[in-house]
Amino acid sequence: MDRQVVDNEPRVRRACHPSCSLAVMEVCVPAAPEHVNAAVFQIWSSIFFHFFGHYDHAKWCAHFGMSISVVEYCWVRLDSNSPAQFQRVHLLYCFSFAKLYNSVSVLATMWKVSDDTFSSWLWRTWTALAAALNEIHLDARLHDELDPSGYLAVDTKFCYFSVDRTDWDYQKLFFSGHKQTHGLKYQVGVHGKDGRFHTCSVSYRGADDDLNILRFSRLLERLDPDESFWGDKAYCSAPNCWAPFKRDHVLTPLEHIWNDYQKRVRVIVENSIGRLCKFGFLHQRWHHTREQHELVFITCVHITNVDIRLHPLRVGREEGAYADSDEDE
Repeated sequence: MDRQVVDNEPRVRRACHPSCSLAVMEVCVPAAPEHVNAAVFQIWSSIFFHFFGHYDHAKWCAHFGMSISVVEYCWVRLDSNSPAQFQRVHLLYCFSFAKLYNSVSVLATMWKVSDDTFSSWLWRTWTALAAALNEIHLDARLHDELDPSGYLAVDTKFCYFSVDRTDWDYQKLFFSGHKQTHGLKYQVGVHGKDGRFHTCSVSYRGADDDLNILRFSRLLERLDPDESFWGDKAYCSAPNCWAPFKRDHVLTPLEHIWNDYQKRVRVIVENSIGRLCKFGFLHQRWHHTREQHELVFITCVHITNVDIRLHPLRVGREEGAYADSDEDE
């Protein structure tokens, strides 16, 4: 006789699932969301129950940052690109690492494995996931033209980075005078209407300014000859940039109108970065290598594109209004 559910405590029976070495717990959980297959939802929520107790959407997002539909998409791509090499729980290692960014010891304890096992599978899975995802396409920006002809809104994302402060000449290369701390910078470009990432650079040192990063990235060489892009005041002197007028003089009424319009278009890059910043490692100082940061950051941009496609930034709102309100600081 099955025991009754008391205070929402789930009924459990053990079953073996081929995608997980663990005995999967089949749990009485809430109904799957409309956009998630019920069987898929059952698998992921059962794995979650095994480690963290009964499934709750808020608890899931607090641990992994993204919805089950996004995680499942990444799993399908990972498993098809590297069949039978990984388990679903290994993918969750990556999402929990990017979301929580605790020490390896803390995360290994949370996942009930040794430090070496967790670290080994973590970086193997990140590398394979980066190879499996292919969500950033510059040419895809042409799908929905803006007027005037500027598809991309461009900005940089500053990420905190730990450096050896005993080496003065080295550490000062990463010190940002604006942020007053050490870090790395990435240049991203998103579409001015849907906010999907269409370009993401490699990492640059925190001391590099946005205009120099634009030159180093050679993004302008990849755009059409008559194509412009949307940028903030840091790009005022860049060619083909639709930038706001600086307030170093009394603005005319037309200049005020342009600044208001430009801000409404360009703000979507801030909202896209805000969506990316669901991953907690972007709010903390990175203590691994620069190469590992670049691997995780660019892969998370791919993942965020999946999230934006499944959960759009704009939800039936007028231009300049977005589902996400978070802006990069």
